[in-house]
Amino acid sequence: MRTCYRLTFLSICLLLLLAAFTGHAQSSVLASGRWLKVGITQSGIYQITPSWLSTLGQKASQMSVYGHEIGELPQANSTARPIDLQAIPFLKQGDAILFWGEKLPNHYSDTTFYFIRLDDPAPKAIAEISAAAGSVAQTVDYGLSRFHYEPETYNLLQSGREWLGDGFFGNVNRTIQYPLADYKTGISSVLTGRLASSSIAPGTFSFSIPGNSINPLIFPATTGGRYDQKAFVQHFSARIFPEIKDQNWTWNLAYSNTTGSGYIDYIDLEYPRGQQRQTPARQCH
Repeated sequence: MRTCYRLTFLSICLLLLLAAFTGHAQSSVLASGRWLKVGITQSGIYQITPSWLSTLGQKASQMSVYGHEIGELPQANSTARPIDLQAIPFLKQGDAILFWGEKLPNHYSDTTFYFIRLDDPAPKAIAEISAAAGSVAQTVDYGLSRFHYEPETYNLLQSGREWLGDGFFGNVNRTIQYPLADYKTGISSVLTGRLASSSIAPGTFSFSIPGNSINPLIFPATTGGRYDQKAFVQHFSARIFPEIKDQNWTWNLAYSNTTGSGYIDYIDLEYPRGQQRQTPARQCH
């Protein structure tokens, strides 16, 4: 009798799992059509042309771009995630297409992949919108550009996925410089980052930015125990006006601590970039 109950219970569990799977299952866009998988290692505008396709022995009738915009899938099974590829907006220019490719963060790969369909019966290109009658045209001569610095050098646990970058061992002052010859003056930038301190004494990161002020980051001490927390991390974000000299912007980041070390996790600068210069679209490889 117990065996019968167990079999019945297992059958019910299997039916519930099958129902849950069926509720989420669907036909993938990859199930039909001709496809190319292309990888990028930098964010930017990419171009797919007939001449490039011919080098691969391919020819397209109507192209479209697919991918997703979340990067690495979340670890928690309860977190929402896409169950299929999504259409990526693209601009059609003659027989070529252009699209924005985003290098998404991923702990296990330095490449983000996009899928190009070569025979899409209903490609969804970006449509041009006509100006409304009587509207005044506005010229935008800049766009937002980004410098992102995130080296993966140190792993304090020698395990797991958390890696840190440049180390500040003791009392260290470092100079950070950006080439900003194309900066659109009069418009602010956004400087963000994440810093870490690993020490049995409190540590402090200080910012020295000409013409701007960011409050220092003060970190508590760790206990030093073998299995205790190895470091503390803090984020910073500030809107700034860089003072550019000789087409470069220079500032200093200092760490103060006599017994431990500080680290850069990442530093990100988003700035207004003038559009006087035309940057060619990248070819996929």
